[in-house]
Amino acid sequence: NGSIPPFSLLRHRTPLAGIMRMRISLALSCSSLPLLAALGTQHQKDDSTSCVAHGTCDAGLEETSTMQIRMNSLGVEQNKSSIVCGVPVKFFDVGKVQHELPQVPSSYPENLEGVLWLDQRGVYGFADFAKPMADYAITFGDAIRPWDPKTRTITIAPWGKSWTWFNTGEAYVTWAAAKSVSYTYTFHFNEDITSAQIITELRLGWLGKLTLPTWLVSATMSKPTPPPGACPPPSGASREQISQCAAWIRNTVLLPGVPSLEYSIGRYPIFKIADSQGRKIQPSYDAYLQWASTPANNQPDPEFAAEWLSIDDLQAVGGTKPGQSFVGAKSNSISGLDLCDPSHPCGNLWNP
Repeated sequence: NGSIPPFSLLRHRTPLAGIMRMRISLALSCSSLPLLAALGTQHQKDDSTSCVAHGTCDAGLEETSTMQIRMNSLGVEQNKSSIVCGVPVKFFDVGKVQHELPQVPSSYPENLEGVLWLDQRGVYGFADFAKPMADYAITFGDAIRPWDPKTRTITIAPWGKSWTWFNTGEAYVTWAAAKSVSYTYTFHFNEDITSAQIITELRLGWLGKLTLPTWLVSATMSKPTPPPGACPPPSGASREQISQCAAWIRNTVLLPGVPSLEYSIGRYPIFKIADSQGRKIQPSYDAYLQWASTPANNQPDPEFAAEWLSIDDLQAVGGTKPGQSFVGAKSNSISGLDLCDPSHPCGNLWNP
């Protein structure tokens, strides 16, 4: 997890802001790459009906319209295929997370079941994580690569159907950036499913797949071992005591094991707030709901929704209601950005 550029920069009509708004991927054709370097990028005019003409709207564009290009200070033209192909995200009430997120099959290990709240800011348990993101809760139920009992691995995506986000401009940008590069996490568990090494992967089209090596970034997850009688935490318990009752503890370290260079990004607790049947787990569920309902996490931004999600009417899709979060609307296979075929700009943005 990491941070994104300051949003004040994204709102200014400057060349820097234009580049930042064009996003990591920007659905660039090969011919446009040199022009981008010259800060004068122009794209072929795209007829939004080309999705229909080429029969590609049913091939996953519901989840990929973050790749559409909006008009900005550099003169890049908007591809409004989201109007034809649908909205890339789904908004729902934060109090319905236990019913909205897909659950894992019964064949999965018990430790992968339920709805998990990422308490990155330490609002309930103890956290000293330096780079919290604008996300809430996850399940392992929408796996890009499903659970493999032989390798004890599973891959999930923060832009998929099982990862919820704040209803804020920051969250729109982060979600869109993650989707742009098919950002995924692969969890490598130990034999008894009590700890995992988490590997981050990005897909950069013709540049290939980028896997962050563990010698550079070590992201781990382990189950705490609370003393007998410590859970559920009693009223008045400290954040450290509450974290003993977490389902997992996440820890991230840069350059692990390198003398004088090792740097801890921090740790945070992950609480199970609902079981696989959608039943609330207290008191962690109420702590999640109180946090998710705070006004700071619910600041709909129509401008950013249009810019980053290609949603031109946020109210029409339920994004302006109080207490909303969102998930990716559709997931199927892992995607890869094709930068080199401008002839089918609408249907060619993502290829499984």
